[in-house]
Amino acid sequence: MSIYKMIENLDKEGQINNKLRESLLAVKDIGNDGAHINENEPDIEQALAIKELIDAVLHSTVVTDQRINFAREKHPNEFAKSENEE
Repeated sequence: MSIYKMIENLDKEGQINNKLRESLLAVKDIGNDGAHINENEPDIEQALAIKELIDAVLHSTVVTDQRINFAREKHPNEFAKSENEE
């Protein structure tokens, strides 16, 4: 499965929102240009942009999930959805 298809599946399944989808697509596009010799070789500014986009995606998904789980352990809430319900 292509990276593009994986990103589209995450979007269709509601695992990511549109901003995360666009961030992942931008990382994919700049990364492709860096991996293949062509006229669009990324410069240092684009490399830093990729790093910031990856950081944003990780923060919005993995880090946030960890913080939510930490909060739920310390402060249970019967009205909060569990990961199995989403």
